[in-house]
Formats: sequence, C-alpha cells, structure tokens
Amino acid sequence: MSSAGEDNLEKLRESEAISRLQNEAQHSASKVKDTAERSVERTSSILVAFLNNLEEEWQRGKRKIEDQMEKEEAEKRKKG
Repeated sequence: MSSAGEDNLEKLRESEAISRLQNEAQHSASKVKDTAERSVERTSSILVAFLNNLEEEWQRGKRKIEDQMEKEEAEKRKKG
C-alpha cells in the first residue's frame, strides 16, 4: 500500500508542477502580449505624429512655392 500511496503522491506533485508551469507560461505570455501592445501603440503614436508633421511641412512648402510663383507672375505682368 505504501507503493500506491507513493505513486499517488508523485502524481499529485507532477500535477501541481504542471499546473504551476502552465500558470507561469500564461503569465509570461500575458506580459509579452501587454509589452507588444504598448510597443505597437507607441509606434503608432510616433508614426501619426510624424505623418502630421510631414503633412504640415508639405503644405508650408506648397504655399511657399505658390507664393513665389504668384510673385514671379506679378513681376512678368509689370514688365510685359
């Protein structure tokens, strides 16, 4: 009977070890997922800010070129 009791105790220990490993794996996976989500959010935020700044600079450059072209046309009209 001692052998059966020892077998049951060993199975219980193995079951507890497996359960503990599963919990640790789930916790680790959850941490990795959270870290990845934060990283994606930060990257997305940086890209949105960059694209907004790029659009603003593009519009400024476009207005500057348009203003320069208007000045050149006005000068041509004065001379012509």
